Amino acid sequence: MKRNAMGPIWLWLTLATLFAPIAASADNTPDPCSDTACTVTCGGGGATCVVQLKYDKSSATAQVWVNGSPAPLFCTDSGTKVKWVTADARSSYAVSFNPKHTPFAENLFLGDGKHPYSGNATNHGGNDRCYVYSFVICNKDGVCQHADPKVVIKGSP
Repeated sequence: MKRNAMGPIWLWLTLATLFAPIAASADNTPDPCSDTACTVTCGGGGATCVVQLKYDKSSATAQVWVNGSPAPLFCTDSGTKVKWVTADARSSYAVSFNPKHTPFAENLFLGDGKHPYSGNATNHGGNDRCYVYSFVICNKDGVCQHADPKVVIKGSP
């Protein structure tokens, strides 16, 4: 029993270690990013925004999906609850925002098929802000992929 518990703990610690240096800046895109011209594509009207993180084994890439479509940039209203889920129940992930520029209470969060992360997206410092984030998703075999998408939070806090 103890051996089975160590597998997930090891994976969480590995993901956290991978993202510790990345947390300072999500990628080479200036943060905050300048992409703010978009319409709300996730959540809105009080609905939860569900963001699906996928490991595509055919192309060995990490992808973000919203409403059944790839979403390298998605938009949601400030105050919307965002739920980060995996496409495969046996995958796990880590998502990292710049700690000085994050729309969530945490700048680094972890999740998996059984324990998705949820948090309210809050637009800090004005209308229509763009946030760059990084994520890594690992399949059940421990093979991981990385991506640097963006999210726009519409409206004021």
